[in-house]
Amino acid sequence: MNSIVLDSSSIISISEKCFIKSFAGLSKKAELVIPKKVEFESIIKPIGIKEFELNALRIRMALKEQWLKSIQLTPEFLQLSVKIKDTANNCFLVDQKPFVLIQDGEAETLALMKQINASMLVIDERNTRMLIEDIQGLKSYLEHKIGKITINEKSALELKRLISGIKVCRSVELIALAFEQGFLDEELEKSKESLEAALYAVKFSGCAVSEQEIQEYLRNV
Repeated sequence: MNSIVLDSSSIISISEKCFIKSFAGLSKKAELVIPKKVEFESIIKPIGIKEFELNALRIRMALKEQWLKSIQLTPEFLQLSVKIKDTANNCFLVDQKPFVLIQDGEAETLALMKQINASMLVIDERNTRMLIEDIQGLKSYLEHKIGKITINEKSALELKRLISGIKVCRSVELIALAFEQGFLDEELEKSKESLEAALYAVKFSGCAVSEQEIQEYLRNV
């Protein structure tokens, strides 16, 4: 069975809009997994914070029901996660100083992709996704927000080598698949209107997706 790795941003987007039960059906199609750092970020850390506790409990239920699995990185791949983090955070320079792009959770997620040879990474956080898919586009995007950025070409090439072959999607694609497969039938009626509402709900939860992209999904319904 293929494995799909999720990071904290995607799990939280899905859980916040009450779509966590879609994992029950999706997990029959592919193994859904997270690294221990993502378990900490999405469950253990927020479990005692009232504002975030409900989401954490929903995600914990997914683990308990085994719709979602938490995997410990081996020492080799834990070391890889550290190297990925250090390299990524030296790719861009602002005023000649390294610009932090990713944290431990994203780095462990990328390393877990390699450890289990997963087929797909689900990630809603824009910077990390663009770092994987389009580093020049990320540079332009960030320059528009914060000003002049210099790329450390040596680190950028090294990062490309470390994370080569990783395919990514966002929670909107996962929700669209769950809707198509009938895994959201208990929550939503089977209509284009329902899918549109679901995709916008995930967008407003933090998934970096444009209205144009959502409309493109809907054209196929």
